[in-house]
Amino acid sequence: MIRTALRLIIISYFLGFMAQQCLGEAANTKEQSSYEILIEKCMDLYQSGKYEAAISVANELLAKNPNSVVGRICMGSSLDELGNSYDAIRYFKEAEELAEENDHLITIYNRLSDLYAQIREFDKAIYYNNLLLNLSRSIHNKKEQIIALTRLAEIMSESNKFQESLSYYRRALELEDDPAGKAIILNAIANIYVWEEKANEAIVYYKQALDIEQKLNNTIAFAQTMLNLGNAYRIAKEYKKSEDILTDAMQRLKEIKDEYWEAVGHRYIAWLYRDLNKKDVALVHLQMAKTLYEKSHQLEEVESVNEEISQLKNAKR
Repeated sequence: MIRTALRLIIISYFLGFMAQQCLGEAANTKEQSSYEILIEKCMDLYQSGKYEAAISVANELLAKNPNSVVGRICMGSSLDELGNSYDAIRYFKEAEELAEENDHLITIYNRLSDLYAQIREFDKAIYYNNLLLNLSRSIHNKKEQIIALTRLAEIMSESNKFQESLSYYRRALELEDDPAGKAIILNAIANIYVWEEKANEAIVYYKQALDIEQKLNNTIAFAQTMLNLGNAYRIAKEYKKSEDILTDAMQRLKEIKDEYWEAVGHRYIAWLYRDLNKKDVALVHLQMAKTLYEKSHQLEEVESVNEEISQLKNAKR
């Protein structure tokens, strides 16, 4: 089962409030106004995607105040975005030692839990997610509770602990008030059932997500969920339904011009025709998926599709 071909829940949260929270820290410095300006500059650069420039400003912040929590958060976050996970972790660990405010700690726990998950140190990721969950619960921050629960669910699914994953997702679903957030979690629950090859259960949750996405007029999410629903019907061996839904979803995606999800769609269609013993047609769609994955620089997916192409060609002999 190719998990990366399925729509995983992704919730990101960051530093929007941090510039305001830094005022107490800035008040302890002799150059309060210039320090505040640097903090705002660092946050603005980070949020604008100018990570190298943000690192430069973060160095200025740390030169002015070697104990700056916000400077380390801005530095670690920018390093993370540039793919330097281990140095990012070092700065966040330093920030953790210095932090006293809950808002700072929540951001630090959030980022450390994500970073450790990225490098697949799941024990540490679980530890920081639990810190995030407990702190956010104590201050009644539902948004961060949902993030912690969904991250824990993702880690459990990566470890093939599907029942634990479902439990965390359901707890997150109970807390989520935003319809768009509910649709994302419903999709994630459906994905778990797909990985367990419980297609009928997956179909129920994909349909619930589709209802919400349609009401929200979220055309991109709706098309993506349709693809996943079509694949679930394939697993359930309802091939005509699968084909109809996949065809509809692909038309929507072509209008949206989403190459990655078009690749996913061609892959699902290839699996459908493979199951129907139409191997030549399946190979055509796998080749199309490969081309689109290459355009969107999804190198792991290209390698995986190559394996599927090889297996299908061998099966034809």
